[in-house]
Amino acid sequence: MSKLQLKYFDCYGRGGTIKLLFKLGNIDFEDVIVPFESWNEEKESYGLPLDQLPVLVVDGFTLCQTTAIERFAATKAGLLGKCALTDAKGDMLFETISDVRQKISAGLMGTLAAEFPTEPGTFRLKDNTQENRDRRTAAMRENYNKMMNEKCKTFDKILKTIQTNKDFCVGNELTFVDIQLVSLYIFSKDVNVGHDFEKASPLTFKTAMNIINNNPKIKEFVDEFQASGKPCTGLGKMY
Repeated sequence: MSKLQLKYFDCYGRGGTIKLLFKLGNIDFEDVIVPFESWNEEKESYGLPLDQLPVLVVDGFTLCQTTAIERFAATKAGLLGKCALTDAKGDMLFETISDVRQKISAGLMGTLAAEFPTEPGTFRLKDNTQENRDRRTAAMRENYNKMMNEKCKTFDKILKTIQTNKDFCVGNELTFVDIQLVSLYIFSKDVNVGHDFEKASPLTFKTAMNIINNNPKIKEFVDEFQASGKPCTGLGKMY
């Protein structure tokens, strides 16, 4: 297999989990950073199947869709595929987290649509000046925090049904869903899309902290990202 090539923006977003999985699997890859500023003008030049990122180029084939790439990376890292039931239990929590994020994203855009109209089918503002992006960012920050604190109680509900070891979500070793909790923790600390993780879902928070603190590679990854000062999304910069 030729060297993998990951293309994504200079933020955590949908690419961060993939990079962490590669780190855990000691998988070499080329990290291609796509500039926020020129994305709309240059995206056609990247040869993207759906005009969206991330994508992963594997032996000349371009994989798209975040979960498909994450599952590929998790399988390569040995965190999926050992036990079908373990994977399915982990997916119960993973899908619950995904559902909450999707509902909040849709809810936020609906709530702010009248005040901040966007280009059809995108998050890009019709008035895409920095001043208007900053105004929407402030409005989204307040609403996102409130909605996450209300909705992510379901994480604990699912975790209680699948967890048998306080250091992992499922079973007695690291799996794909554990890495999703690490990403959830990183997002919770973001200035724009953060929330009170510990208060909203204390069991999930404690498990995430155990996963981070008990694994040196994960701890190093989290510490390096937080020290970088990079955002979790392009909110306020790109749209």
